[in-house]
Amino acid sequence: MRVFAILAAVMLISTGCNYHYETIPPAHKALVCAPSGEVLEVRGPGQIDIGVEKNGQMGNYLIIWEDHVLLQKEQFLPKESPENTDKTDHRWQTRNKEPVVADVRHEFVLPEDLNLAENRRHLTTIIRNIRPKLLRDRVFAISLEEIYAATTKSALRGGYRVHVAQQYEDYDFLWEKFLDGTLNEDLKAVCLAKLEECGSPFRLAVFEVSNLKPDDKTIEARNNLAAAEAQGEAIQAVRAQLQDPAGRMIYFFDRLEKTVEKAGQSGSGLTVFLTVPGLDGGSPWEGTILPGQEGYTPVPIEQPKPKSGPETEPGGR
Repeated sequence: MRVFAILAAVMLISTGCNYHYETIPPAHKALVCAPSGEVLEVRGPGQIDIGVEKNGQMGNYLIIWEDHVLLQKEQFLPKESPENTDKTDHRWQTRNKEPVVADVRHEFVLPEDLNLAENRRHLTTIIRNIRPKLLRDRVFAISLEEIYAATTKSALRGGYRVHVAQQYEDYDFLWEKFLDGTLNEDLKAVCLAKLEECGSPFRLAVFEVSNLKPDDKTIEARNNLAAAEAQGEAIQAVRAQLQDPAGRMIYFFDRLEKTVEKAGQSGSGLTVFLTVPGLDGGSPWEGTILPGQEGYTPVPIEQPKPKSGPETEPGGR
């Protein structure tokens, strides 16, 4: 963790009896706080006198952090996912209760000058929500990750879940809006609103929704539904075909052909004798009688002939 780097970099310089100098390392910033917790100012890299403690009174202290771009990916995973450490179901749900897996990638920065009046309120948010780690006497450290977790994380995650549940009917609609960029813009607006609402000190630099997909059980259910619909359509097509005399004959010969083909593949001999009614006049398809209909006569089928082979006498000789 960066705290150890800070510990190595912070240097104490004491001169005389009225000064207590501390060094803020390069690429770091620090809150200079009064004993009461009031933030006096924000300082960048360099030396600073935080004064000495006299007559048992507490002196000023520093809270230091490394100033960098914070990359934060929020994942919304099912509880059984190996990456889901708390084993809680974090997936989004659409309005019709379809679970959705997604990632949201953020890049955050702190305001360039936290001493400006419009930014000072964020300093109070940091002080109130985080317990910094003690590095040495009157020098503490925090990280941007800790600031984010304490001030921003839960507000953003909850905001995204509520917005998807309220605005998107099902996964198909969500996917459509993901492809045309609407979902990204919608949730980016949610992010900006929640940053302001929760008093987060961060500014949003980059926002991107990615890895959007339905839950595995939803995919399985959709595949089963598609297979059932296809089977239903096939059954309806066969029924429609059997309503027509010509269709019945075509279907009958098609099934007969497959039966003969299967018998040939098994090595059996199969001969079919078939008389088609209606050949003495009119259409040859008229009067077709199928199995189960009145007047149907079974088709004589020649039994398979035994395969030729060496004759054997009783006893196997």
